[in-house]
Amino acid sequence: MPYEVVWDTPGRVLLLRMHGDVPFESFVDIDRCINVCLQETSERLALIVDASQAKVAPYGIERIKATQTYLQSRQILQLLVVSDNRLNRLAMLLLFNACQPRLQFYDKMEQAKRFLELSQR
Repeated sequence: MPYEVVWDTPGRVLLLRMHGDVPFESFVDIDRCINVCLQETSERLALIVDASQAKVAPYGIERIKATQTYLQSRQILQLLVVSDNRLNRLAMLLLFNACQPRLQFYDKMEQAKRFLELSQR
């Protein structure tokens, strides 16, 4: 599987880790997995999208965007994208540009986690 959805901090921080080529069908599954996790808690949370090892082209993003229903959830307060690859960042920006959560980009996972640490104090 080219992705993994896990709780980084149960009920508070959800982690979507993608690696390699991520086909359209995987995005449909990602949406399902994230929605299941959202149903497990009533808390507002952060979603970290680790795309640092993924190959996500910005082509076809509109088709993918239509499948990502979790992006309209008011439960997700912050969306943190981790990738130092500019093409991945562009794809993630196109995918997440009109979503409810605040969108932020980081080069490394440590930076994103440090930001969350400081913002939750």
